[in-house]
Amino acid sequence: DEVRFKQGIEAALAGGEFELLYQPWVDLRRAEVLGFEAIIHWRRGADERVPAEEFPSGLVDERAAVRLGEWAIEGALAQLVAWRAEGRPWTVSVDVAAYHLLQADFVRWLRETLARHPGASDGLILEVREEVAAGDVEDA
Repeated sequence: DEVRFKQGIEAALAGGEFELLYQPWVDLRRAEVLGFEAIIHWRRGADERVPAEEFPSGLVDERAAVRLGEWAIEGALAQLVAWRAEGRPWTVSVDVAAYHLLQADFVRWLRETLARHPGASDGLILEVREEVAAGDVEDA
């Protein structure tokens, strides 16, 4: 099942089956939205949505994880640009696999991607979950 899942990632990316949902961070004292966490969901059929936290852990060391991470960062930046155009100074956090951060071209790719989304760079937060980075904490 995990092998089928990994093989399906590339096809799902090509077919537009992934979506970013935004979970708000709210300051309850002021009842104010501060920002959002972008959460990847895979629409597998009309009624099935698989959240990223249910993806098999073996996906972390795969090229598909990098492609999915790039897709999520691009989507979050596009959303930030739209929110900024509406005068909303929110932030968005995106989970990134440690494997993705350790790619030789990650910094170059991120700089080029940020340049394509002017005004959004100060709103992007990249998060590496501890359990994902535990193997290479120092490098990550």
